[in-house]
Amino acid sequence: RREPDPEDARAVRVVLTEAGAELAEEFYAETCRRVDVLSSGLDDAERETLARLLGRVVLDNEVPTVFMEADGTFRVTHG
Repeated sequence: RREPDPEDARAVRVVLTEAGAELAEEFYAETCRRVDVLSSGLDDAERETLARLLGRVVLDNEVPTVFMEADGTFRVTHG
């Protein structure tokens, strides 16, 4: 849902609904379960290496920021 930004009257914040938050929590839990299953054949050292490497991939990933303009168009910025 959309809510006014308390710090900037021109802006609107997008906030998860209760149902959306529950779905996000279920998605996260299922993702964790799947990661556990996928890495079950690895020993502790291999799991640590995998976690370290995946952590680097996530940190190095540049996710674009999307802004909605007043006219309804979108502007994307990177980094």
